[in-house]
Amino acid sequence: MVDKNGAIISGNQTAEAAQALGLEDAIVVPSDGTKLVVVQRTDLDLNEAKARELSIADNRASEVSLTWSPEALVTALDTPNIELSPYFTDGEFEELTVPDEPLPERTIELKPQKFVRVLISVPLESAILAREHFDALGKIDGIEVDYGAN
Repeated sequence: MVDKNGAIISGNQTAEAAQALGLEDAIVVPSDGTKLVVVQRTDLDLNEAKARELSIADNRASEVSLTWSPEALVTALDTPNIELSPYFTDGEFEELTVPDEPLPERTIELKPQKFVRVLISVPLESAILAREHFDALGKIDGIEVDYGAN
Protein backbone atom coordinates (compact mmCIF):
# COMPACT_ATOMS: atom_id res chain seq x y z
CA MET A 1 0.00 0.00 0.00
CA VAL A 2 1.28 3.44 -0.89
CA ASP A 3 0.06 6.90 0.03
CA LYS A 4 -1.22 9.47 -2.48
CA ASN A 5 2.39 10.47 -3.18
CA GLY A 6 3.60 6.91 -3.79
CA ALA A 7 5.42 6.50 -0.45
CA ILE A 8 5.12 2.96 0.96
CA ILE A 9 2.74 2.75 3.93
CA SER A 10 2.85 -1.04 4.29
CA GLY A 11 4.52 -3.80 2.33
CA ASN A 12 8.04 -2.40 2.40
CA GLN A 13 9.54 -5.86 2.91
CA THR A 14 7.48 -7.17 -0.03
CA ALA A 15 8.74 -4.29 -2.17
CA GLU A 16 12.35 -5.01 -1.16
CA ALA A 17 11.95 -8.72 -1.95
CA ALA A 18 10.40 -7.90 -5.34
CA GLN A 19 13.28 -5.58 -6.18
CA ALA A 20 15.78 -8.25 -5.14
CA LEU A 21 14.07 -10.62 -7.59
CA GLY A 22 14.38 -8.04 -10.34
CA LEU A 23 10.72 -7.00 -10.41
CA GLU A 24 10.77 -3.28 -11.13
CA ASP A 25 7.22 -2.61 -12.35
CA ALA A 26 4.15 -2.38 -10.12
CA ILE A 27 0.48 -1.94 -10.90
CA VAL A 28 -1.01 0.78 -8.70
CA VAL A 29 -4.76 0.58 -8.05
CA PRO A 30 -6.12 3.95 -6.88
CA SER A 31 -8.50 3.61 -3.91
CA ASP A 32 -9.94 5.83 -1.20
CA GLY A 33 -10.00 2.89 1.21
CA THR A 34 -13.78 2.44 1.18
CA LYS A 35 -13.69 -0.76 -0.89
CA LEU A 36 -11.67 -3.93 -0.72
CA VAL A 37 -9.05 -4.17 -3.48
CA VAL A 38 -8.67 -7.76 -4.70
CA VAL A 39 -5.89 -9.00 -6.95
CA GLN A 40 -7.05 -11.76 -9.28
CA ARG A 41 -4.25 -14.01 -10.44
CA THR A 42 -5.22 -15.11 -13.95
CA ASP A 43 -2.41 -17.67 -14.00
CA LEU A 44 -3.53 -19.59 -10.89
CA ASP A 45 -6.32 -22.03 -10.05
CA LEU A 46 -6.87 -22.89 -6.36
CA ASN A 47 -7.44 -26.52 -7.35
CA GLU A 48 -3.84 -26.72 -8.55
CA ALA A 49 -0.74 -27.26 -6.44
CA LYS A 50 0.98 -23.95 -7.30
CA ALA A 51 -1.95 -21.89 -5.97
CA ARG A 52 -2.28 -24.02 -2.81
CA GLU A 53 1.46 -23.73 -2.17
CA LEU A 54 1.27 -19.95 -2.59
CA SER A 55 -1.62 -19.80 -0.13
CA ILE A 56 0.29 -21.84 2.45
CA ALA A 57 3.49 -19.85 1.90
CA ASP A 58 1.63 -16.56 2.34
CA ASN A 59 0.07 -17.67 5.63
CA ARG A 60 3.31 -19.19 6.88
CA ALA A 61 5.27 -16.04 6.03
CA SER A 62 2.94 -13.99 8.20
CA GLU A 63 3.77 -16.31 11.11
CA VAL A 64 7.54 -16.40 10.87
CA SER A 65 8.87 -13.42 8.93
CA LEU A 66 7.53 -10.41 10.75
CA THR A 67 10.33 -8.06 11.67
CA TRP A 68 9.82 -4.46 12.60
CA SER A 69 12.00 -1.60 11.51
CA PRO A 70 12.93 0.21 14.75
CA GLU A 71 13.72 3.31 12.71
CA ALA A 72 10.23 3.32 11.17
CA LEU A 73 8.61 2.97 14.59
CA VAL A 74 10.66 5.81 16.07
CA THR A 75 9.92 7.97 13.02
CA ALA A 76 6.21 7.20 13.47
CA LEU A 77 6.40 8.73 16.94
CA ASP A 78 7.46 12.03 15.34
CA THR A 79 4.30 12.06 13.20
CA PRO A 80 1.68 14.44 14.61
CA ASN A 81 -1.41 12.79 16.17
CA ILE A 82 -0.16 9.21 15.75
CA GLU A 83 -1.04 6.79 18.54
CA LEU A 84 0.83 3.47 18.67
CA SER A 85 -0.56 2.20 22.00
CA PRO A 86 -3.41 0.24 20.34
CA TYR A 87 -0.79 -1.84 18.53
CA PHE A 88 1.97 -2.32 21.11
CA THR A 89 2.26 -2.58 24.86
CA ASP A 90 4.88 -0.29 26.40
CA GLY A 91 7.15 -3.30 26.91
CA GLU A 92 6.79 -4.48 23.32
CA PHE A 93 7.47 -1.01 21.95
CA GLU A 94 10.53 -0.61 24.16
CA GLU A 95 11.83 -4.03 23.13
CA LEU A 96 11.44 -3.11 19.46
CA THR A 97 12.99 0.35 19.66
CA VAL A 98 15.67 0.20 22.37
CA PRO A 99 19.03 -1.00 21.00
CA ASP A 100 20.24 -4.34 22.24
CA GLU A 101 22.80 -3.90 24.97
CA PRO A 102 24.67 -6.69 26.68
CA LEU A 103 23.18 -7.56 30.04
CA PRO A 104 25.48 -7.25 33.04
CA GLU A 105 26.92 -10.55 34.14
CA ARG A 106 25.35 -11.93 37.28
CA THR A 107 25.20 -15.13 39.23
CA ILE A 108 21.90 -16.70 40.21
CA GLU A 109 21.72 -19.33 42.90
CA LEU A 110 19.29 -22.05 41.90
CA LYS A 111 17.33 -23.66 44.69
CA PRO A 112 15.44 -26.92 44.40
CA GLN A 113 11.72 -26.41 44.01
CA LYS A 114 9.47 -27.80 46.68
CA PHE A 115 6.25 -27.62 44.69
CA VAL A 116 4.92 -28.98 41.42
CA ARG A 117 2.17 -27.24 39.46
CA VAL A 118 -0.39 -29.64 37.98
CA LEU A 119 -2.87 -28.62 35.29
CA ILE A 120 -5.93 -30.82 34.94
CA SER A 121 -8.62 -30.35 32.30
CA VAL A 122 -12.04 -31.85 32.87
CA PRO A 123 -15.11 -31.92 30.62
CA LEU A 124 -17.63 -29.21 31.46
CA GLU A 125 -20.25 -31.78 32.48
CA SER A 126 -17.82 -33.16 35.10
CA ALA A 127 -16.75 -29.78 36.48
CA ILE A 128 -19.00 -29.76 39.54
CA LEU A 129 -17.90 -33.22 40.68
CA ALA A 130 -14.25 -32.43 39.95
CA ARG A 131 -14.49 -29.14 41.88
CA GLU A 132 -15.71 -31.02 44.98
CA HIS A 133 -12.61 -33.22 44.84
CA PHE A 134 -10.27 -30.29 44.21
CA ASP A 135 -11.85 -28.33 47.08
CA ALA A 136 -11.14 -31.30 49.34
CA LEU A 137 -7.51 -31.29 48.16
CA GLY A 138 -7.32 -27.56 48.81
CA LYS A 139 -8.07 -28.20 52.50
CA ILE A 140 -4.82 -30.12 52.89
CA ASP A 141 -2.06 -27.95 54.38
CA GLY A 142 0.33 -26.71 51.68
CA ILE A 143 -1.90 -27.47 48.67
CA GLU A 144 -3.24 -24.56 46.68
CA VAL A 145 -6.08 -25.00 44.18
CA ASP A 146 -6.78 -22.47 41.45
CA TYR A 147 -9.62 -22.62 38.92
CA GLY A 148 -9.88 -21.29 35.41
CA ALA A 149 -11.75 -21.91 32.18
CA ASN A 150 -10.89 -21.71 28.53
